[in-house]
Parts: sequence; C-alpha cells; structure tokens
Amino acid sequence: MKPMKIMLACGLLALAAACETVPFEERAKAYEDQMAQRFVGKSADELVLALGPPQSSYKLTDGRDVLQYEQKRASTQGGESYTSFREVTRFRTETDAAGNVRTVQYSESVPVTNSSPVYTVNQNCIRRFVVASDKKVESFRWEGNACFR
Repeated sequence: MKPMKIMLACGLLALAAACETVPFEERAKAYEDQMAQRFVGKSADELVLALGPPQSSYKLTDGRDVLQYEQKRASTQGGESYTSFREVTRFRTETDAAGNVRTVQYSESVPVTNSSPVYTVNQNCIRRFVVASDKKVESFRWEGNACFR
C-alpha cells in the first residue's frame, strides 16, 4: 500500500506545480523573446503582413521608422445583486392572562439585498518596432498591461 501513497503524493505535487503561476518577469521575457525572434531581423513587410498596418508611424531623423501598434480594451464587470440574511435580535412585550407584562427577546432572520460594485478594467498594449533604412526590423519594445497573458 505504501507505493500507492507515494504515487498519490507525487501526483498531487505535480498538480500543484502545474497550477503555479509564472512570475511576471518570466512572462515578459518570454514575450519579448518571442516577438524578437518572430520579427527582429526580418523584413518590415513580414511585420505588416502579420500584424496589419500600424496605427501610427514616425520617421526618425536618421532615416529609420518607428511603427506602432496599439490595442485598447475595456470591460465592465460587477453589478450583480444577491440576497443574504442577517440575524437580528428583537424584543416584544407580552401580557399573560393574569395581566403580567414581560419583555421577550427573539431572533429573526432578515433578508438584505446586496450588490457587487461595478468597475471597469482598462487594458492596453503598445508595441513599437524600429525599422532600419534597409527596411529590416531592428528592435522591438512594448508597454501596457495586456500584451501577453
């Protein structure tokens, strides 16, 4: 039975490791490497064919071009309503048949309507490629919070 427990423990450890998130720095580096490998040193035409025409471009004084691609997304979330119940302590007075008055404490479950806050998530990604005068992509830079996932 011992080998079975070891296999189960190993399986759980593997599952936990698979669920671990990759740190931001590693994801950013992987993205930069992927984009550089895909476009740097290649023709600007390959870049435009893959990503479409840039949203903007700028000619540098030394003859190089900067091609900029920008993506913006916004999504609104929240606003859901839900009901929860809260216990409330109440008091009431009662009079018995003999005319004695007494105060009685009791609990009551009261419905409360709640709603989650509404918020907007803005995401953007700006990718800039420097294209040399020979029309080859020379470098790549990015900024934003939605360039990679």
